[in-house]
Amino acid sequence: MKAAHAQSYKNHPVSGRILRRQEIAGSVLFETPYLRVALLLYVVLFPGTGLVAQPVRERLPVRELTYVVEPIIQGDSCRLRVSLTFRGDSSGKTRLLLPLEWSDGVDLYKAIRNLRSLSENTKIEDTKEPHVKTVHHRPNQRASLTYEVVSQPPGTKLTRETYHYPVLRPSYFYVMGQALWVYPDMPESTPLQLSLHWKNIPDGWALINSFGLSKPRQKVKTTLEKFRKGTFLAGDYRVKTIIINQEPLYAVTRGSFGFSDEEFHDTVKQLMQFTRDLWSSHDFPHYYVTMLPTDDPPGRTGGEGRTNSFTLFMPKDATLSKHLRTLAHELFHAWNPQRLGDFEVIGGVEDERLYWFSEGFTDYYASVLLLRAGLISLEDYVAGYNSLTKEYYTSPIRLLTVAEMVRKRQTSYEVDRLFYKRGALLAHYWDNAIRSRTNNKSSLDDVMRSLLKSAKARGVSLSHKRIADALRPYLGEKGVSDIEKYIDRGELVPAENFFGMCAIPEVINYHPWDMGFEADTSSRTRVISGVVPGSNAHRAGLRDGQKWVSGGFVWDDPTRLTKLTVIEGDTQKVVQFYPAARESIPLPQYKLKPDLSAAERAQCLSQLGVTSAPQKPDREARSLR
Repeated sequence: MKAAHAQSYKNHPVSGRILRRQEIAGSVLFETPYLRVALLLYVVLFPGTGLVAQPVRERLPVRELTYVVEPIIQGDSCRLRVSLTFRGDSSGKTRLLLPLEWSDGVDLYKAIRNLRSLSENTKIEDTKEPHVKTVHHRPNQRASLTYEVVSQPPGTKLTRETYHYPVLRPSYFYVMGQALWVYPDMPESTPLQLSLHWKNIPDGWALINSFGLSKPRQKVKTTLEKFRKGTFLAGDYRVKTIIINQEPLYAVTRGSFGFSDEEFHDTVKQLMQFTRDLWSSHDFPHYYVTMLPTDDPPGRTGGEGRTNSFTLFMPKDATLSKHLRTLAHELFHAWNPQRLGDFEVIGGVEDERLYWFSEGFTDYYASVLLLRAGLISLEDYVAGYNSLTKEYYTSPIRLLTVAEMVRKRQTSYEVDRLFYKRGALLAHYWDNAIRSRTNNKSSLDDVMRSLLKSAKARGVSLSHKRIADALRPYLGEKGVSDIEKYIDRGELVPAENFFGMCAIPEVINYHPWDMGFEADTSSRTRVISGVVPGSNAHRAGLRDGQKWVSGGFVWDDPTRLTKLTVIEGDTQKVVQFYPAARESIPLPQYKLKPDLSAAERAQCLSQLGVTSAPQKPDREARSLR
């Protein structure tokens, strides 16, 4: 997930909470504002970490909020008129929060207009912070106010970033809770009792949100965090009801794509069926998957898990087959980490070391579930595993400790992706180890189900200890030692052959991508700099100070010849070289044996949790590559 803009507040990348930033002894910490806790009478230190255990949080009283939302359509514009009723604080002053930011959406309070009071003896006052207001009222008085939510100007290009702002059109609207709701300040974990009234919705419009379908009046029990992480839609959406194990799943689309609604419905149904079966979890009385069109170029997609829903942003001419992995990944997030418990809080902040599990294991299962659902072939799966191994083993930062990764992930895309790669390869490694030790009677699936079961206890958080406890029945203390070795210390995760007799292992002496000079800086300044002596670039004649006239390079591909036209003194010349490191890295790769029999293929698939060879849908070929 993309890092939020560095402001006085920051969106937490897992929960979506707004976290206040503090500088303590040279370190940057984040804490939830106004979090009330009942501290333990003693302090427990985790062995070897020096980190303080999570305090016990007190139960918070239920807050009642009433919202009435009405679309106001005038010509080619649409805005939402919203009224809010709540009980004010006993002090006679209530702190009111407007939308601030979420992911790519920043300064969201600018979309809130005409905020005013509807109650007598009530006044709304500005503060030094533009997203914070003070409501003056009688002690404990029920106060009502109204405001309008506006969209970006008509004709604004619809990109995946645009959807993090209110998208309001004469024929539909889509708004994330973080961009829609004004509310009295309270902890994110506060239980809410909501009354929602969707007023004067035009005839023929579909109405769906994170808490129901086709319900103009709703009574909802949730928390502030889940309410703000909801999505709220109405308009010319096409809603398909899919029944899985007697529970409804809604597939929601609008606009057109390079595939049919039926293909989308079939794919969502298959993926969700296999995902719910894996978890043995079918208690989803309300869940929907939304696919929204963008004006982005092909290949530029985005997705986000929301409360009881998932939204995928797709270019209008995209084909579904190229984005199956994104869809499978985000659907799996409905369980990991959403149903496994919040990240453990250590020292006042959620433990971001756990991203290897929440993202890496989700990446692993995205591939596994696509295979089990028959949406990719065994060949695709092996190719995906080889690609993962190559990206991880050839990464120049592959041996970072997890502490270094946490410090750098917000400012480095490559470090952020290392959480995915390391976690996914560790999932492969553990699944293979469990199957080997139990003679294929158990697998990593059992560990995930154990984590889900233990999460039902109140107040349980997701932690390294809980993960190791879930592994213990199958791997003994290996889970603890592996987490310390491969996650904490950053040692290289083994890429073992879990394809058994179906695959032929080989080790390639691979020369990783290495431009041999400061390519990024040089491309901006158009002056060559940072040439490494002895590199391919240096041996070809590239030197510091040369003027870069033309030519370019392909990022992260050492097999593509680089051709640069440079000027040195009065001489112009063309420098050609392959951007590969001089030293090679032993890279493990696997090839399926040619001419596998049906029985051999079935045996290989069974080792990956495919109980019977699934039939690939009779549509265009699927691929993870």
